[in-house]
Amino acid sequence: MRPINKLSTKSLIDSSKLTLDDINSIFCLAQYYKSNSHQKFDFHKNKVASLLFFEPSTRTKSSFELAAKKLGITTLSLDTSNSSIKKGESFIDTVETYIELETDCFIIRHQLSGACDFISKNTSSIFINAGDGKHDHPTQGLLDAFTLKEIFPDLSKVNITIIGDISQSRVARTNLNILSILGANISILAPSTLYPMHVDFKNINVYKSINEAVENSNVIMCLRLQNERMDSNALPSTSEFYKYYGLKESHLIQYPDLLFMHPGPTNYGVELDIKLKNHKNSLIRKQVNNGLYIRMAVLDLLLSNLS
Repeated sequence: MRPINKLSTKSLIDSSKLTLDDINSIFCLAQYYKSNSHQKFDFHKNKVASLLFFEPSTRTKSSFELAAKKLGITTLSLDTSNSSIKKGESFIDTVETYIELETDCFIIRHQLSGACDFISKNTSSIFINAGDGKHDHPTQGLLDAFTLKEIFPDLSKVNITIIGDISQSRVARTNLNILSILGANISILAPSTLYPMHVDFKNINVYKSINEAVENSNVIMCLRLQNERMDSNALPSTSEFYKYYGLKESHLIQYPDLLFMHPGPTNYGVELDIKLKNHKNSLIRKQVNNGLYIRMAVLDLLLSNLS
């Protein structure tokens, strides 16, 4: 029997609102689905999930679609390039259209921070934030933490360093929230122009160099440069970023137990050495795979709250 526990929240919009019990419930159910990965379930065969992605996505959208299908959920997917958005339809009108199509759960990615929270306050449907501007991406942080807990059951004994464009990154914010709830020791490293203004540095260590970071970390989490959100003067060049902040093969040779992650898409030669693409210490493929089970768990738990 699958382990179902009621979550403290009706929707999943802001990772900082999750409780430790919520996270553990999601992880427990995700592990159940991973252990039964070859099965198809029909727990929610009368439910409808609408995927409204106003920004491009490969991993998140595909895994949500597959997660829904494995649970028997009917999916509707917005194609922004061929929708009425091109004719000037507003965000609210688009959502209302899908509400009238009897959507039970919205999975939304939007370029504006707070978009999912704003629209959720105007309807009674369930909402899952699949990434909003610079703000949050809850299921990414959950799958990252789930991946780490498979290797390190007690994250309080693990040193994790997030490196890269932290100021623009919703993934960084989400991981800082969730990993902090789980008690991990978190550090950051970024160019001075890409330091986050929102972070309370009381509980977060700040490294000054990539060498210092790899020497003192069990796990490195690399982040891509958010060029679409970045000021053009934030960095001199990507080659300079790679020189001072990129994780290289030489680091893994020097520290052979160091693990590394990346939420994708990965830009080799910028955040990571191309020689690390298939490295045994990479957790990137595990992250992608675990994204399916985390999203199955989130969908199942939130839709079960309706029952």
